[in-house]
Amino acid sequence: MKRSDNLHFLKKGGCTSRVIDMVGIQERYDDDEIRLRPILKSGVFRSAFIVKHNIRPHERALVPEGLTQATKIIMPISATNLSSGGYSLFVEQLNFRETVSQFIGGHRENQTLFYQDQQRLDIIRGLPSFDPFLLREALKDYDDIDPRYFAMPQRDEELLINFSIGEMAPLVKIAFEGGVGSVAEKSRRLSDTLFRGKDGPLLDIFRNALRMDVQEYERGMFGWRGIMYYMWRVDVTSNDLRTFLHEIRKLSFRGATGQDLEMLNHCKQLIISSAGDRWKNLARIVASYRTRMAEFTNEGKPQNLRQFLLDAPELFAELGDDISAVEHVCSYWNFWRPKGQFTGLMPANEALDVLPEFCSSLAAAQIREASA
Repeated sequence: MKRSDNLHFLKKGGCTSRVIDMVGIQERYDDDEIRLRPILKSGVFRSAFIVKHNIRPHERALVPEGLTQATKIIMPISATNLSSGGYSLFVEQLNFRETVSQFIGGHRENQTLFYQDQQRLDIIRGLPSFDPFLLREALKDYDDIDPRYFAMPQRDEELLINFSIGEMAPLVKIAFEGGVGSVAEKSRRLSDTLFRGKDGPLLDIFRNALRMDVQEYERGMFGWRGIMYYMWRVDVTSNDLRTFLHEIRKLSFRGATGQDLEMLNHCKQLIISSAGDRWKNLARIVASYRTRMAEFTNEGKPQNLRQFLLDAPELFAELGDDISAVEHVCSYWNFWRPKGQFTGLMPANEALDVLPEFCSSLAAAQIREASA
């Protein structure tokens, strides 16, 4: 296991695309139930961070050859003093089982819990991201996990609700016919009910209009929340992607040999086309939702929207893979090139490190290739 430094930056109070923050979730809700029903059961894992981590050059010997991203478990030395750091290892690393077995000891109960955790970690490491809706769908067969472990950070939840207000406007006339208040006020009430409420008259109206039974309603509402979540992520990322692609197109290289230049220009074209393909797929699913919603609100045809919402959880892996890949290259680019400082010129040696990684991050997901 490796020692990690200050862990405060990982504390989100919920699941994000790259971090499952069991430490922050336990602190946020602070009750016995949340601690008794964690995602992972082994004592060393019960209060940990699980991170989608991009493999650094010095880490490549730890994992199978060719792996560019791995699932990292970080166990704080103290959950109440994250500045003291912690210990970490990769789920994919070659000696993972042996390392953990030595760490937890040979007690039968510890080994049994670790075996159960391995099954869950196999599912988690296969996910393209840790988006809360995708994570919940992937682990839906485990009824011993407190559902609050699938919460998003409070700040993200508020931003999502604000975004969804605009999307709710067409439904206001169905849910609030004859009610008092502005469209914005009614839209916020409906959005708050969807993301923070439980069964109630507002969603009952929606359920009846879509002709869903109780079981379909539960899955349909989960699908609806997830689709809205990914639509929000697409909306947030659109400007960053536009800037990223514009600057990649303008990029030239200082100190490149002829062979380097040929490779780097090929990488540029591959990045542009792969990012475009990812974005087109996201836009296609968003457009499909809006078309079916319009058929429901404008034409009174609920069948297609009903089926779309019921099938939506099956899209979460694809949506999570596409948006996470796009977000990753944009955020890394912003880190390398702070806003306002892009000159259009990049040293060839840096470009040879950065651009191939972008190509790898944006490449078609293995999960999609396997199902093709």
